[in-house]
Amino acid sequence: MIVEDFEEHKKLMEPFHRRYLATRKALEIWLKKARKLDIDVIAPQHGSIFLKENAKKFLDWLDSLDKVGADLMG
Repeated sequence: MIVEDFEEHKKLMEPFHRRYLATRKALEIWLKKARKLDIDVIAPQHGSIFLKENAKKFLDWLDSLDKVGADLMG
């Protein structure tokens, strides 16, 4: 499924990403690398597909998550 309405879709993604991303620090390192790429599409093995504009929104949204994974344990 290609994501058309990112605002609606992010509600569905948040519980998974907060739980399964390792730590905020690991996310920051990955985002720094990912933002250097010219991304046309994000097509995960599981989940919906983000085309160019929504791919950027996805990265911005990930960056907005203050705590993920092990960060939630303390």
